[in-house]
Amino acid sequence: RQTMSINYAELHEATGQNWFELDPSLAWTVERLVSTEELAFCEDQLRRIGDLIGGRIARNAEAIDKNSAQLVRWNREGDEINHVSHPAETLDTKRALWSSYAIHPHLDPRTESQDGVHPILPVAYYYLLAQADTGMVCSVGMTAGVRNLIERYGDPATQDIFIPMLETPDFDAGWDGSMYLTERAGGSDLGTTTTIASQSENGWRLNGFKWFCSNVDGDAIVTLARPEGAPAGIKGLGLFAVPRWLDDGTPNGVHIRRIKEKLGTRSVPTGEIDLVNAVAYPLAADGHATDGRGINRMMEFVNVSRMIVAAMGAGIARRVFLESMIRASQRKAFGKPLTAHPMVRSQLISLMVASEASAALLFESANRVPRDRMQPLGHGDPVARILVPLTKLRGTRTGQESASAALELFGGNGVIEDWPMARQYRDAQVHPIWEGTENVLSLDVLRTMATESAHVYLLEFLSEILTEASHELLSESRARTESGIIRVQDNLARLAQAGPEAANHYARTLANDLADLCECALLLREAQWELDSAGTAHKALVAAWLTRAHFEPDHRWNTQNQAIVTDLFEDLVGYAPITPEAAAKYCSAGASDSGLDLSEHNVPAER
Repeated sequence: RQTMSINYAELHEATGQNWFELDPSLAWTVERLVSTEELAFCEDQLRRIGDLIGGRIARNAEAIDKNSAQLVRWNREGDEINHVSHPAETLDTKRALWSSYAIHPHLDPRTESQDGVHPILPVAYYYLLAQADTGMVCSVGMTAGVRNLIERYGDPATQDIFIPMLETPDFDAGWDGSMYLTERAGGSDLGTTTTIASQSENGWRLNGFKWFCSNVDGDAIVTLARPEGAPAGIKGLGLFAVPRWLDDGTPNGVHIRRIKEKLGTRSVPTGEIDLVNAVAYPLAADGHATDGRGINRMMEFVNVSRMIVAAMGAGIARRVFLESMIRASQRKAFGKPLTAHPMVRSQLISLMVASEASAALLFESANRVPRDRMQPLGHGDPVARILVPLTKLRGTRTGQESASAALELFGGNGVIEDWPMARQYRDAQVHPIWEGTENVLSLDVLRTMATESAHVYLLEFLSEILTEASHELLSESRARTESGIIRVQDNLARLAQAGPEAANHYARTLANDLADLCECALLLREAQWELDSAGTAHKALVAAWLTRAHFEPDHRWNTQNQAIVTDLFEDLVGYAPITPEAAAKYCSAGASDSGLDLSEHNVPAER
């Protein structure tokens, strides 16, 4: 493959660019994971969607944020109409995404493979779209998720009602998807659900109140309700599909109370819903909504949705790095460009490394999505079961922290809404909450360990990756990561002795330690592939930087990282070719001769 070199000073701003063509790391990921037979198709599709998102959709996103959807609950005659009025830019973006098959790429007539598209392609769409508008990712992801659940668990009559409307490439003629889970009593504690499902000879009806409903005006809704007589707790819940419109064109019993005023993700309206005798269709084996498996089916949706939310965080991390590089290349301070200042260089490299690390986790999870859409993510794959919550935990936190760091690089302009950073910062705050907070995700990691021994399979997988990262340039980074695995194994043994209360106390620490290991091992695998396929050492340097950050106690004083900042900054952030020989002294412990010279700053040697 060919490498490229990006001159950020030549770019006025990120909007208006083809974001796939500006992201060599994504291009390398696609080339590494996709077969030769499918590669040209995937690259063509991503180039096409990268141009659409970086231009038209990115421009729409700024307008939508400043003029978000409004609820028109009543018409002028006092009749309840529950109409959500969207700005024209929202409708334009959705029409473009629907018609480009960004929601259901397997239905794209350009698809060449007999078994649909490679599973990383739709996630790459989400990743690119998140760089423009994470709220729109929510809408797209829920529409695809609702369709998949109905395909798996709806009876033929239910499928006939919903699927044609969810699959059409014509947004104006089709149905958007929504998910109504949260109730006022608690977000993550779904066992407290009070919405009741009643069955009669005319079918099922739902009555209840939902508190946090994203994409609130979607026409195809998936929700949880407790059938009458079902036991308390999550095992008593059933999963239902609810149409907003009935067969005769009249509205179903879905009433929007209000749209919430949110800090971010304003492009996807979130509201409160009353379900009043709403017609519903069970998504269950043979229509048995009382079989106790409703929560399990819903979690299939949530599992994929977590990966999509991780793409939101990773997408923001990528966008703010790109924006920061462009701004820092153009702005001068103290007589020279920001990119000439060592601390700024270090910040920019750290943003790039964090972006590539979260993307490595994201696309490993995406690569484990079964090509057979009837098989849920994680089924028979314990590594995927533990990897997805880790990916969501780390990806959304990285997006949040990167947005904050990048905003600082913009100075005062960073907090002005005319500039691109304020919205990224606001949107990033939402993602650690969606589809499970870090505490909930950490407990899910514990659950996979207890029920599936998922940690054993994960550590075996990571150890195998490290064994394959055999290039001498990677030896120090590999050794640091191996020491991290040993520490995690020691801590796991201690937790096993300490009991469940201690495990719950340290669950978040353990999950973050596992995420550190995954990021480093996956980057080392990418580095080995890059060295083998192109003889360049970009990922090797990224892995060296990250393994120091995660596993060296005194990494902030590391002289190899200082030397990277001084000697290799332009080549590294610009994705220029870097030979293994040129990178060697920056990857090996103690091999740098840069040293620390503080004399020009009048720092006294003694006190």
